[in-house]
Amino acid sequence: MLGKRTDNRIQVISSDLRICETWKDIANKELEGSALEIPLAVLKEVNCDVAVDLFLASEIPPGTGLGSSASVCVNILKTLTTYVQQPISKYQLAEKAFHIARRVLRKQVGKQDEYAAAFGGLNYISFNPDGNTVVEPVKQEPEIIRELESNLML
Repeated sequence: MLGKRTDNRIQVISSDLRICETWKDIANKELEGSALEIPLAVLKEVNCDVAVDLFLASEIPPGTGLGSSASVCVNILKTLTTYVQQPISKYQLAEKAFHIARRVLRKQVGKQDEYAAAFGGLNYISFNPDGNTVVEPVKQEPEIIRELESNLML
């Protein structure tokens, strides 16, 4: 959730990590070692210059291999770009999230989690040798979708 502030500060609250940090200037804030490195990296990457409260909650801890870090990154990116009225496509969203994870935070990640989070749903994703990525929704009959939904658990 994102809310407006009136004190020219940015506050990030993570209920699952039980952390709350507030900054007046994030430009020189170090990412390394911060428990809030993902939201901080996103805020810095989009040059956030608006005073906001950012509230995060997740039932999946980071580092489980379930794509939670990519989901958090994509969600914050989409929330912030929507808030400041900067249009962003799903492809741009996935690529920006990947850039943050790989280049900014220096994590050894592939692109699949970012694309899955940005597009949602059931998709066939092709990562081509030329760097181009193609996402095609997998269309299924409603009966098959119901069967999958009733037999799969996350």
